[in-house]
Amino acid sequence: MMIPIEYLVIDTWVWIEYFRGSDPAMKEVIETPGDVALLTSAITITEIIRKYNGYPRNLLGEMLSLINTVGRVVNVDQEIATAAGHLRNDGFPGGTADAIILATARQVSGKVMTGYLHFRGLDDTLFVGS
Repeated sequence: MMIPIEYLVIDTWVWIEYFRGSDPAMKEVIETPGDVALLTSAITITEIIRKYNGYPRNLLGEMLSLINTVGRVVNVDQEIATAAGHLRNDGFPGGTADAIILATARQVSGKVMTGYLHFRGLDDTLFVGS
């Protein structure tokens, strides 16, 4: 899959679908991104740990290791947090975590790869849901 952007922020929805093995296209993007730098917001790490609560810790550790191996985890700094707060105040329909993920993508002039409906139609989104 050719993606004409420099940075792609992988959100929680995509990581969950990747770990489920449900979509070969997502597997291709994650495992062979080409010239696209894959980023993951640190808030996504929190969501993944929460989602997989109860799974063996070694399996969760392998998942988190993979995220760090195929890309870079971006910490939430004051600039991202401020931008996310403004997104929420300006009516972004997603929650705070999704606003942080979108603000992360905008900070690097990238796109969010997601399947969450509240991202659909945004210019800085690569929507892969149905």
